[in-house]
Parts: sequence; structure tokens; C-alpha cells
Amino acid sequence: MGNFSSWCGGETSSRCVTKTATGAHKFEVTNYSLLDGMGAGNCVSSNTFSVGGYDWCINFYPDAYSGRAFACLCLQGTAKEPGVMVKSTLSFLGSDGKPYKGTEPVTATRTLPFSHVGTEIFSGWEDRVIVEKSKLQADGCFTIRCDLTVMRNTVA
Repeated sequence: MGNFSSWCGGETSSRCVTKTATGAHKFEVTNYSLLDGMGAGNCVSSNTFSVGGYDWCINFYPDAYSGRAFACLCLQGTAKEPGVMVKSTLSFLGSDGKPYKGTEPVTATRTLPFSHVGTEIFSGWEDRVIVEKSKLQADGCFTIRCDLTVMRNTVA
């Protein structure tokens, strides 16, 4: 039969509350020359770090393709609820702590894939920070920085 207030045309309301958690992780890579030549598809990973109740790592592929290397963000575990949004910015920093010339930080926003484990959620080419291997070889030591915001909406 339905609820009386909707039958009578009464007034209802609801509210969306967005909660955020922000964090950053720096993944330092030393002796890059020892990683060069690992082969396409092989990566090294940062330690796991937590932001917004989720565990993450940075994957670095030293031999991505055609003289380039790249890094991307990886979710470790499963999405606990649908609709969680993630905004990530990845940057390659030289030993001086400044971004490499000619490389722009890459920012992407995605909805977490519900119940995927170990998924590179930022896996499109537009989501990966790419750098010429020659720039990494010149320094030998560099840092990949990830700035991350996890956003949850709740309706009350």
C-alpha cells in the first residue's frame, strides 16, 4: 500500500556526506642501473601504505617500453564498499627532490573496483607517470611520490 507520507505528498529529505582521507608515500629507488634490464612486465613495488582504510603500493616498471619506465598505483586488498572514489597524483622526483624536467605529475580519479585484489586501478596509459630511462640513469637514485585522497559518500 505504500508509506503514508509519500501517499499524502509529505516532505522528505536526505543528505550526502562526503568523508575524505589524504596521505602521501615516497618510494625511493636507489642504484637504478641494477634494475635496468629486468624485462618488460616486471616490476618492483614499494612497501604497503594505508590511506582511507585501504592498503596501497606503488609499482615501478623499469623496462616498460621503448626506452621508457613508468610507475602506477596498486590497491592491495579488496574494496570494502561500492562507490569509493580515489584521486591519485604520481610524480618522479630527482635526487634534489624536484620533478624531472619534461615529466609532468599524473593525476587521475577513479572509483575503486569492488572486490578486486591486487589491482592496478590506475592502469590506463593516461594514469601512469612515464619517464625516459636516460633521465633515471643520469641520477641513479630517484623517488616516486604518490599523493592520494580516498573519498566516501554516505547518504543520511
